[in-house]
Amino acid sequence: MRNVKLIQGLGNAGALVEHFYSDLSVVILKLIGFDDDQRTDALYALYDTKMHALVDVSVEVFREKLPYLAVDFYNELLLLKISG
Repeated sequence: MRNVKLIQGLGNAGALVEHFYSDLSVVILKLIGFDDDQRTDALYALYDTKMHALVDVSVEVFREKLPYLAVDFYNELLLLKISG
């Protein structure tokens, strides 16, 4: 989440970030335990949607809200994993 917020901030400041891409979503979903066949396009779309929603969180409160945002998203991913 911090990485996404940083890239968004750099882009807003005028840095050329449109060609930047990281595979953090793959790493994070693997660490949570999603197997290759469970990491569907829909799962990546959900991940991307959640990350893009961070645009709406102001920098002033981002640091304070980060633990809650992370836990909420983690729990949502775990529910998806459990429900198969």
